[in-house]
This record gives sequence, structure tokens and C-alpha cells, in this order.
Amino acid sequence: MLAAILRALARAVDPGTRASAWNPADSYEAAERAGEALGFQSRERYRRVAIEAYGGSVWVYRCIRELSEAVAQVSWIASAGTDALPESHPASLFLAAPSPGVTWHEWAETWTLYLYLAGDVRCETVTSGADGEGDLLAAELLNPGGLGPVPVQRAAESAPLHYVDPDTGIARSVAPESTVRWHFVSPLRHLAGHSPVTPVGETVSTDGEARRWAGSSFRNSAVPSGALIVPQGTRLQPKQRSSLQRMLREGFSGRNAFKSMLLEGGADWKPFGQSARDLEFEKLRRLSAVEICAAFGVPPWMVGASEPKYANYQTARTAYWLDTVQPLLDRLADGLAVLAARFWPGVSVRYNLDDTPAMTGTYSDRLDQATKLRDLGYPVNEINRRLGLGMEDQPWGDAGLLPATLAPASVLADEGPGGDA
Repeated sequence: MLAAILRALARAVDPGTRASAWNPADSYEAAERAGEALGFQSRERYRRVAIEAYGGSVWVYRCIRELSEAVAQVSWIASAGTDALPESHPASLFLAAPSPGVTWHEWAETWTLYLYLAGDVRCETVTSGADGEGDLLAAELLNPGGLGPVPVQRAAESAPLHYVDPDTGIARSVAPESTVRWHFVSPLRHLAGHSPVTPVGETVSTDGEARRWAGSSFRNSAVPSGALIVPQGTRLQPKQRSSLQRMLREGFSGRNAFKSMLLEGGADWKPFGQSARDLEFEKLRRLSAVEICAAFGVPPWMVGASEPKYANYQTARTAYWLDTVQPLLDRLADGLAVLAARFWPGVSVRYNLDDTPAMTGTYSDRLDQATKLRDLGYPVNEINRRLGLGMEDQPWGDAGLLPATLAPASVLADEGPGGDA
């Protein structure tokens, strides 16, 4: 089905197109048109989202920063079975630096940024051999704004992707089988991602307009504009009108906005426009922030849109990690599992929340539960697995333990009052 779609798109772009070898000189504009039809981000659209939403909205910026910092601070473990792999293992080295000169922290932050701005992110695997064979050398994250399908007819679903590096402007092809993809599912196209910015785009624009209006207002010392009304029947000459306009502009705006105005000859000053209070400016901005935070799953108090209630601060933060961050980590773990299966068979990659400050309280609660279960006689290794404590199994941990003073009731019944059976 995908091959048919690509062929139809190729004909739409250029009816004379035939199956041929692709080269980087092919028109990016053709790729962009085909990409938009399939749901890929166009360069201009992604650039607009990056500038207007991430670069122009403090709420979007803080939401994505909170999410990216949360993902980046979580530690990951590569293991074979129940045994953690040494730091010298290729999987462990990857978790330390996924690409040359790029730390895991930076890689995870970039991954989160691309996913939330575009709703779609891919990493390209660079290997020591040809055609994706050999050892994994790097996993390069591809900027979503530079990615699209090749604008030529293809007969197979493995048609390469067209990528233009935003930093260098160099175009090249990317084989889909050499990539790992994460995305938020789009309701319209299976190849497209759905960014959380999309449903709140109008809110972001409205909030931006409100900020610009506020900036313009405060540059005029928050004094609304108005009209100078001359007595009825008075006609001003063009020079008089220009002189009055210049006098008002230079003498009673900006830093001079609150100076007293002396009017003669029956002239009157009538302000017009609504004040920030009349427009409920602050309330409008808060409502915009709450709506944007809802799209990203981030509590408003975390981005400064409301006052935190410290009585339940830890509970709210734990809920945020469980409801928003942990599903995001699960999504990342799924893609890393694909990498592990491709390059390190038998190796699993998992995240560890036990040493995450926000989850410390939750871990303490699980330890309390573990102690109670142990006192009830459940094996320590089973408790470790059920509660996800992340500790190594113990050789003696498969047997249940009970205090020496406890014995089964049936044994006491058989022994009788005197203690003899």
C-alpha cells in the first residue's frame, strides 16, 4: 500500500517521473510537497513551530524543558538476564554516549524536543560495515524539519528518505531500515506524527498576541491611546494638526506618559481602549498556560502558571512522573529495545527510577511494602520482582522467611496443649 502511495505522489509531483536512482541534487521542494502529502513536517512548518511555539511561548518552552530534563536525568541499565553488563560493553557505552561527542543527557533532551515539537523523531544508526552491518558506532537524531520521502517513483516500501541537514544544508538519502522511529500517532496519516503543539496552536498564537500587546502598552507606560478633541466648528490647518501630533508624541508618550497636559481653547483629551485590567489580561494568560500545560501533561505550577500547594507537592510531583514521564520513558525504551535486538542480541535496556529524586518517596513506600511482605513469609527475590526494586537476586532469596517464633497453626494443633504430638 505504501508503495502505491509513493508512486501516486511521485506522479503528482512530476507526471514524467520514472523509477531511477536518487541523488542528493533532486529537488527538495518536490520532496517537501510529497512529504506534506504523507504527513511529514515541511521545513517551513517545523521552523514556524520551533520559532513561534518553542522560541516564542514561555509556556511551551517550559513544558518541553521540564519533560526533556526529566527524561535526561533518568539512568539506564543494559543487562543480560538479571546481570548488569560492564561499562565496557557496547550497549553500556551507547548509554553513556549515543553519538561521538554527544552525552546521553544531551541526546535524551534532543530526542524529547524533536518528539514534542514534530510529534515524530527518528535516529539513524551508523555502523562499522556497509548496508547497516557491523557494530553500532552512533545513533544520530535526525532533525524533523529536514526529513521527507524521496521525490521519485519507488516500487518498494523500503524507499529511502530525503534528508537535508539543517546545519550544513547537505542533502542525502537515509534508508528507513537504518532508522528507529518514535512518534505520537496521527488520526489522519500512519506515516505522520501528531505534535502536542497542534491542538493548542491557536492558544499559543493568542498568548503571543497578548504578550505583544502588553509590551506595546508598557512601552507607553501602560497609558492607553486617546484622541485630542477640539471644540466643535474648529478646523485645524495641516501644519497645526502635524504640530499637535508631534507635541503629543514627543511630550506625552513613553517616559513622559504621566506628565500633566495643559489644554487651551476648549480642547479635550479623551482616552480610548481598554486597560489590561478591563481585558483581564492576567487571567487570560493563566488560562492559556493551563490549556498548553494540559496538552503536554505538565502541571501548571511546574512552569510558573500557578502557585504550588506545598502540602501535596510531593504527591503531585509523583503523579506527574507516573502519569506523564514514565509513559514517555516506556516509549523511548521500546525504540531502544529495537536497537538492542538489532545490534546486541540477548541484551535488554531498561530505565531505573530508583535513584531519581522525584521518585525517592515512591521507592521508600515500596521498601515499606517489601518489609511487610517479607514478614508475611514471601520470598525476597519474588518481592524484588513484583515491586520492581531493581536489586540483584540473592542465592537464598527464593525461600520464604518467617520469624522463629511463628509456626503454622496446624502444627500447633497437632502438638496439643502440652507441646507433644
